[in-house]
Formats: sequence, C-alpha cells, structure tokens
Amino acid sequence: MAYLLENVIFVTKNEDVNENLVSTFKQFKNSNIITQVDPAKFMDEQFIAGFCRRGVVTVLPLKPLPEFHLSIEKSVLTLDMSPVIYSGFGLSAKRMKQGKKQFFYRFQVDLNSPKFQRNGPLHKRLQSFFRAFTNPSELGTRIPHCLANLGPFFVDWLPDSSVTQINKFPKIESIASYLNNEEHIVIQPQYEVFDYSGPPIQIPELISWDKFLDKQKQNTCTKIEETSDFLNIVNIRLGLTVLSYLAAGISFPHSSVSNCEPSDNPCLSNSTLSPIYTQTLNEILSPVYKLEKLKIIYLSGLFLDCCYYELEDKIKFMLTESQCEDELIYMCKCSLRTTTDSIQSLQHSVLPLGTLFLTGRKGTSDSQCPPLIKIRF
Repeated sequence: MAYLLENVIFVTKNEDVNENLVSTFKQFKNSNIITQVDPAKFMDEQFIAGFCRRGVVTVLPLKPLPEFHLSIEKSVLTLDMSPVIYSGFGLSAKRMKQGKKQFFYRFQVDLNSPKFQRNGPLHKRLQSFFRAFTNPSELGTRIPHCLANLGPFFVDWLPDSSVTQINKFPKIESIASYLNNEEHIVIQPQYEVFDYSGPPIQIPELISWDKFLDKQKQNTCTKIEETSDFLNIVNIRLGLTVLSYLAAGISFPHSSVSNCEPSDNPCLSNSTLSPIYTQTLNEILSPVYKLEKLKIIYLSGLFLDCCYYELEDKIKFMLTESQCEDELIYMCKCSLRTTTDSIQSLQHSVLPLGTLFLTGRKGTSDSQCPPLIKIRF
C-alpha cells in the first residue's frame, strides 16, 4: 500500500552525499492535487484506455472518510466500504476485520486487466454505483450525502513506452486536468540545507564490527535481526533518540535565527525543559561517533513513499562507491497525517520511521571495502 510523505530529513557529515542528494532532489517531479472529483470519471473509457492501460496510475485520498475509501495504485481500483455502503454496492467484496468487533468490505479490480471489459457487467455496475454519489436523483439512502463531493486526491501517472515513444516528454499533470480541469494544484518539492557547527553530537557504539565481520566470514549474516549479537539494541535506541531530536531541530537553530548559537537553545542546557534529551545524553558513556560540521537537509513536498526507498538505494550506492570509513548517515520521514478516523487509519501496520547507514573500517586488504550496514527503525 502506498503512503504519502510530507518531509524527508537527512543528517550527514559527508559533503559528497549532500551534493548528490541535492542533485537528486532537483529531478523530483511535481505533485498534482485535485480538490474534487466526480468518481464516475474513473469509469470513463477515456480514463481507463488513456491512462490506466498506458501507464501506472496512482490516486490517493488526502482527506480519508470514515465510511468510504477510494484509491488507485498501479491501476488497481480499491474500494473500502462500511457495511451500510456495501449493502447497496451490488458486487461481491472481501470482508476485512477492523478491530475486535468491527469490520469493513474491500473490493478490488485491475483496470488494466483484459478481464475488465468495456460495457461489461462489472463496468456497468461500477458506473451506476459511482453515478449515485453525485446524481441527486440516484442518490439513495444507503450512500451518505457527505460522499457527494469526494476529494482532495493526490494523482500521479507514469506513462509506459507506448506513450514515451511518441512523446518523450508527456505532460504528467494531464491526468489531473482530465479528472478536474478547473481546480487542481501543483506542488513543487523544496529542499533546504542547514549547517550545524555547534557542540559535537555524540552517538554511542551501535555495532560490534568485529562480531559483524566474523558473521560475514561465516556467511551467516544475510539479514540483520534484533537478536543479532553484533547489534547493541540499547545504544541503537539511544542513538535514534539523539538523531531524531537533531532532525527535529532541537539541536540547532532555525534558519530564521541565523545569528543564534545552537548552545542558546534552552532544551540543550535546561534539563527541566527537555528531560528525555538530557537523560539520553547522560546515558551515552562512551561515544564512538562525534558528529561535527553536519549537513541537515530537509526535503519537503508531497510524494509517494517509494521515493524514500529510492533515496535509500541512492545513499547505499554512494557509500559503496566512496568507500568512506566510519560514516554515519541518518534519514527519517514524516508521513502525511489527517485528523479523520477513516477505515484505512484504523488498520494496523508497522512502517519504518527512519533509516541509519553505518560504515566500519576497511580490513587488512586494500581492496576490501569498509563494511556497510543499513538499519531501519
């Protein structure tokens, strides 16, 4: 399931990583938001043939509703419905558990599949169902009136080769214009780079590299688990706390207060204002990483979480190529959140909040690369 991100934050002391990330950000495409949509358009032949069957379509709601959830991922339409709405749906759907006693119904169909035939029984039934949302004469008692106006939605279209062979630069925003030609918003990703030059940030020993290298020699280290004996779980949690505060801005001044020194932040000097942070620093008895002259990079906008994993791969590749020793790069993400209790928000899922990259020291052989570990929190 795709999720939308608002921010990704990076903490690094490597200048090359900083420059490469910034150049990557510049290639990120704009995000398109439609404020409102007639759901019947999702069943238009032009939408299915022109977008779903000629690329990858993504439609994600920005304001989830408690009774109904509509999304399209990789051209697969998903409808999550409360029992009341499902009673008037007219098609079979899968019953999904929600909490101890509650449940909802999920219907999915691949709009790019040859089995989804134009003007077939399934297509006609979905057309009729969606028309009932906006047509007052067809709006039945089973469909709440609050669903008459669906939106806003994040929309994205990745054209396939059948489109790019004809037009190398197709207009990605055309899907937003088609779904709502009058009201759609374009959001451009932004980035800011902050220099931290305050007191060194201390991080404890997170990895026992000797044990890790022994595992590698034994070919038993294929995937890191919490039970791995070369991981110091307590120190990793301490390090995560310190890095998270740093990423949140507690350990450095805001850009609007450029003359302010990091030590002027009362949260760093007054334990009564930030007891958890002070306690964490006191628990770091033998710091291994002293982070100085850091680059803190903020990427803001609205984009799919797959971009986060692309950036993970980018950082891993950069560290492998650079062969830097004792390197530490931390990246964390902030997902888009709403205040609405929806069907989707009540589903329990564990998502990583951040990723930490660590490199050790090279072995005795000059040709040997420094070991690299990636930890997701």
